[in-house]
Amino acid sequence: MFRKQKLIEDEIWANAVLARALLAQGKSADAGKELDAAMGRGAKIQNEEARLKLALTAASIRAASGRRADQAGASNSLEAVLAQAKKHGFVGYQLEARLALGEIEMKSGHIAAGRARLTALENDARAKGFLLIARKAAAVSKGSAGNQPQHLRTLTRLSKVARLLL
Repeated sequence: MFRKQKLIEDEIWANAVLARALLAQGKSADAGKELDAAMGRGAKIQNEEARLKLALTAASIRAASGRRADQAGASNSLEAVLAQAKKHGFVGYQLEARLALGEIEMKSGHIAAGRARLTALENDARAKGFLLIARKAAAVSKGSAGNQPQHLRTLTRLSKVARLLL
């Protein structure tokens, strides 16, 4: 749909959403393909919000490889996203970047630092009304982020919708 109408920013947005849904389902290779499709058009976008979404997705996919070098690169990218989100006043993207950084810390063995970041994030997100991010931060901090079958069903539906929009 977006491709046919040449709505590049919307198409990139849909690619990024689909890539994140695929990554959450454990389909890293498919997520990488969607990210590549979005990145190919990413240079053409001027919408800062779409760029941040794309950068968050790219960092999440990179971190999912589990390799230390990729996790370090993803952390650096996320710090840049965090700075840009602060600069432009995108609170949601600031919180998402902090969540991703906390996840990377937890997965890379920096448990104390990860829990501290995630606890602070949970409190900030709750205070600002971002309850889903607050719940995710709490779940990651407790190590129970992957035990949510309802979440996977939702992601599966989301990936189907994103494919329809492309």
